[in-house]
Amino acid sequence: MGISLKSDFFRNVLTAFSGSAGASVVSLLLTPIITRLFDPDDFGQLAFLIVLTTNLGMVSTMAYPQAIVLPKSRSTFYQLIRLILILLASGNLFAEGVLKNTPTPAEIQAEFTQAMADLDSGRPAIAAVSLERLVELTASPRILLELGRALYLSGQFKKSKAVFNQVLQSDEIPWLVEENVRHFLSLIEQRTGSINFNLAFISDTNPTLKSSAKQYQSIFGLISVPSTDEDNTIYGLNYSLSGQKPLTEDGLVSGSVYVSVSDYPGALSDSINTRVELKHAFPTKRMNYVNFGIESGFKDDKRTFQLPYMGLHFGHYEATKSWSLNFKRGYMNVESSDYQDGVRDTIRFSLTNNLKNSRQLTSSVKLYYSDAEYDEDRFGSIELGERYGFKVPVRQSRVEVFGNAEYRKHDGVNFFFQDVREDHMATVGVDLIGKGFRVFGLTPRLGVSYVRNESSLPYYAYDKSAFQLSVSM
Repeated sequence: MGISLKSDFFRNVLTAFSGSAGASVVSLLLTPIITRLFDPDDFGQLAFLIVLTTNLGMVSTMAYPQAIVLPKSRSTFYQLIRLILILLASGNLFAEGVLKNTPTPAEIQAEFTQAMADLDSGRPAIAAVSLERLVELTASPRILLELGRALYLSGQFKKSKAVFNQVLQSDEIPWLVEENVRHFLSLIEQRTGSINFNLAFISDTNPTLKSSAKQYQSIFGLISVPSTDEDNTIYGLNYSLSGQKPLTEDGLVSGSVYVSVSDYPGALSDSINTRVELKHAFPTKRMNYVNFGIESGFKDDKRTFQLPYMGLHFGHYEATKSWSLNFKRGYMNVESSDYQDGVRDTIRFSLTNNLKNSRQLTSSVKLYYSDAEYDEDRFGSIELGERYGFKVPVRQSRVEVFGNAEYRKHDGVNFFFQDVREDHMATVGVDLIGKGFRVFGLTPRLGVSYVRNESSLPYYAYDKSAFQLSVSM
């Protein structure tokens, strides 16, 4: 029994085959044109879309299209068609929502590139909107960093500070990026104001700078150095509070206050130091400014000195290095020794290099001159300092090793010792900063230091060690 070419079965098979073959031929002929118009990434997205819609279609319709051939009545057939159409519409709406709310990596990269272009073109507010949307899709530290910068440049300092602090919580950010973030946080504090508190337990082996010499020669002959209770090691607490507040809307003019209280139970070395300052920054470079202030010292409820001053500061910051240059001139008024009153001049230059592998090196040089009524009380000094810091793998902790060398020379002959005083002082120390051990917003710091002063006048030679355990906010 053969199949007739004119039969309904053959015509139906030929119709179905020709439709599929025709679609394949058209697709084949258009392939060279399509490949010229679209990238491989586009074909990848198309393949993903086909797989997604095919599976969603099969699930959403619950395979009911395969049941079209089963109904025996026309009414059941129409009901089945309506059900399939409803299920397909629901599946399409769901797929549209999934595709719309889940951008591809290429779309995310394109939006990030556009946001960076807006940021570089002076449109930080527009860039911030795009970056905030991207942060909801991916918590990339890079996107968070640029969002913090965009918020800062658009004047949204509070939100910028929150984002930058979130960036610092990541262990993935490089050392240079971390330093850049802290620089922005410092700039934000200048624009919004800040309050910092520090509490320290301290010890000092030589609080009165007692001479290390047992005896010294004077115009009165050989004199022995007496011992007092104040020469013993003392333990106590230091409280310090500092705050700054912008006084103008643009933040160019600001005021700051600093108070430090040293409390030693049972000792006579308690002291209070204060500083009040007014600063005016330059509009184009906020790290350059002129400042005016007054420093004061108190002991046993009596003022020991007062130093009104003015200064000039220049600075430059880059991710890899930064430098600062300070000039300061003031007039020292010593309450109990009027003959020591006089002008005080200070020049200090500092250079910081942020090195690879979370290392930092800071070098500084300081020139100081103290004028006074008598030549023997006038002196000049030069101080060289080095500080080297590096991270340790203990909860973002940091170790800083420092050393200073100072040379001081007085202008005239000391009447009591009949010689010119020259001092050579050396300071070494280590600080351990536990940034990852924050408790109630407080950061712990442990420091030890040793000071030794050699003098041409043995009476002024001394050494001392100090220990400090502090928490700061």
